[in-house]
Amino acid sequence: MKQILTNIKKQVMKKTIRFAVLFSLISTALFAEIPESNISQHTPLKDAVSFSPLSPGKALDVKIENKAPGKAIVFIYDKYGNQLLMDILSAGEPTEKIYLFNKLDNGDYIVDVISNKHEARKIICVCDENITIRE
Repeated sequence: MKQILTNIKKQVMKKTIRFAVLFSLISTALFAEIPESNISQHTPLKDAVSFSPLSPGKALDVKIENKAPGKAIVFIYDKYGNQLLMDILSAGEPTEKIYLFNKLDNGDYIVDVISNKHEARKIICVCDENITIRE
């Protein structure tokens, strides 16, 4: 009889330990911090990048000053967040590049320039004949 009680106590202890371990794993998973996307972790790069629409037509001139740290990557997204273009530009020197929007439908697009965890972002409105920059 005594042996049966000790076996029951051992089984209860094993189940209690398993439950405690399982509970700690689940609570850790629930409260674990989920990092945000890389784009939102960037700091502003306003002074080193300039955006200007070219007229006539649907073209955007992007100028990156040489004070921009590291190589620059230009992303263009549609209004739904789908990436349409990724362009890697050279590092350490002033760069100017023209992007044509004439093959795209009318609507809003996001142009995002990232250089060494710094970011410059503009919303571009593509209209029938030209483009405009919105803040």
